[in-house]
Amino acid sequence: MVYDRIKYTLPLGDMHFTSSDFKVYDDDIHRQVDYSLIEKLPDWLRNVKTNLDTIGFENIISTLPNVDGPAIVIDHSFTGSLENHLDLLKGFKGTIFACDRALYKLIPYRIPEYVANLDSSYLCMSFFDRPDVRKIMDKVTAVFATTTFPLTIRHWTGRRVFFTPWVGNDISASVSAITKTPVMQTGGNVATFLWLLATVLKANPIGLIGIDNGFKKMEQTEYPGVPHKKFEGPYGVYFADPVYEWYAKWHLSAIRFVKREKSIETVNCNKGGIMYSEDITDMSLEEFMEKYNK
Repeated sequence: MVYDRIKYTLPLGDMHFTSSDFKVYDDDIHRQVDYSLIEKLPDWLRNVKTNLDTIGFENIISTLPNVDGPAIVIDHSFTGSLENHLDLLKGFKGTIFACDRALYKLIPYRIPEYVANLDSSYLCMSFFDRPDVRKIMDKVTAVFATTTFPLTIRHWTGRRVFFTPWVGNDISASVSAITKTPVMQTGGNVATFLWLLATVLKANPIGLIGIDNGFKKMEQTEYPGVPHKKFEGPYGVYFADPVYEWYAKWHLSAIRFVKREKSIETVNCNKGGIMYSEDITDMSLEEFMEKYNK
């Protein structure tokens, strides 16, 4: 079944952190056909060409310094779970990686070190084209895919760093060679990408806030008309469409890998959604701050 995406979803593929780093394979996840490549490849390549010609890719993600300490990855999900944590974030001394749609909610409480946008659609321009966001742009590093919609990048006047998202071996290698940017896997979405980036930058532990990959009401779905699965877990009952179910499975597979191979701990501070497994520590944000915010 093809999902007609207005916003795009990057292919899941195999987990490539960078072209010189490690890979992990999980056949149970990657047997699914991903129609994103078919649906969105023309847009991605058109954006790469426009960005290369008009913006350029002067700074790349491989120049970012290591974190070497605790970090929190923050998304703004439909469940509203982010709002429960904002006030506590005022005192966080570690590194915050914020998804584009979470930035405006976050900045009155804590300006993050990083924000990211990977979307080839025009729909995400509004996340940056805001007076409150413009005021803090010089304090935040924005991470963009080379495939990001050009006007979204132009709205960001602070520091920008770039990478080529993995969309298939030959295509990614060609885009990387043309743009001179490193290839990095994304897990198909910006929240998982930021978690991956945090692991590459040696953050440990990594807290998750607002990354639910599920929702309480069917009206919140981005994919109406397709079958949804009901999940009954430690955080209650949630629903997920096939796309967000893939996101969760892929992310959980990556969490398992980095915990076992890199001793990186991931902590779900959310108390919600379908992001749970034996490889994730369940801890409130209050407990996370008390233990790691030194």
